[in-house]
Amino acid sequence: MAEESKLAKKYEEVTKFDKEELETIKKLQDEYVDVQSKFGQLSVQRIRLNQQLENVSQLESDLSNRYISAQKSENEFMKKLNDKYGEGTYNPEKNEFVSNKSK
Repeated sequence: MAEESKLAKKYEEVTKFDKEELETIKKLQDEYVDVQSKFGQLSVQRIRLNQQLENVSQLESDLSNRYISAQKSENEFMKKLNDKYGEGTYNPEKNEFVSNKSK
């Protein structure tokens, strides 16, 4: 029974780490905390970038729709001008319409 008591005592011994070991443990803990914090910051940055990308995509879509609308308006206006004046070309510098019939 004395052997069991020595064995139990051996497992109950508390070992204190020396200063260097404690510093190493602290540095490792700090490194993990820093990395976890940076992962969090990175995730927040990714969310913000995704939001910006969504905003850019929405703006691009809006501008694309405006461009298509402007083309449609231009085509309708040109049809009206062609119906009124006949086919021809417009010189914006001179603000003149030159009919194809005159060529």
